Amino acid sequence: TYAPSEEDIARLFENAPRKLQLSIILAASHSFRRGEIAALKYSDLEGNRLHVHADYVQDKHNKWIYKDYPKTDQSDRYAILSDEVLEFIGTGDPDDFIVGWKPGTIDKRFYDLKKELGIQIRFHELRHYFASLCSVLGIPDIYTGSLGGWRPDGSVMKNTYQNKFANIEEGYAKKINEHVLDVCNLKRNTAK
Repeated sequence: TYAPSEEDIARLFENAPRKLQLSIILAASHSFRRGEIAALKYSDLEGNRLHVHADYVQDKHNKWIYKDYPKTDQSDRYAILSDEVLEFIGTGDPDDFIVGWKPGTIDKRFYDLKKELGIQIRFHELRHYFASLCSVLGIPDIYTGSLGGWRPDGSVMKNTYQNKFANIEEGYAKKINEHVLDVCNLKRNTAK
C-alpha cells in the first residue's frame, strides 16, 4: 500500500462524476472510509462540521446495511469542512444521504475511473494520502489520529500526557482542507 501522488488525486478528481468527486475529496481531506461516506446524511451537517457517526457494512448475505454507529469508537468524529466543500455538498432533506451511493458503488465507480486513467490505487488508499499529507504538512500524530478517526499509538506520552487543543485541531483541519482544495483545483478564485 502506498499514498497516491497529488497528480493522481488531481486527475481522479478532475475526471470523476460529481458524486465520486465528493467521495474523493472527503476521503483525501478527512480520511473518510467509503462506508462512512455512504452513511453521511444532510442531518449530519452542523454548520461547517460534518459528524461521522454511522457506517454502511455488508451483512452475512452481502447486502449493504446502514448502522447508526461507526466502525470504531475513534471513528466517531467531526470533520471541519471548508466553505468550498460545503458549497459542493449543497443542501438536501435531513434524512437524505449526501452522496447517495452504497460503498460498493463508490468502489465500482472509483475502480472504473482509475482503470480508465491508468492509475493503480484503491479507494482506501486515499486514507493513506490523508495520513501522509498530514505528516508532510507537519501535523502532529495526535491531531492526525483524531482528524482521521484513528486511535493514537499506545505510548504513555501520547495517550496520557499529550492533549489536544481544540483551536489548534481546527487550524490543522483548515490547513488540510486548503491543500486538498488546491490539489483538486476547487479553490475559489478570490482575485478580482
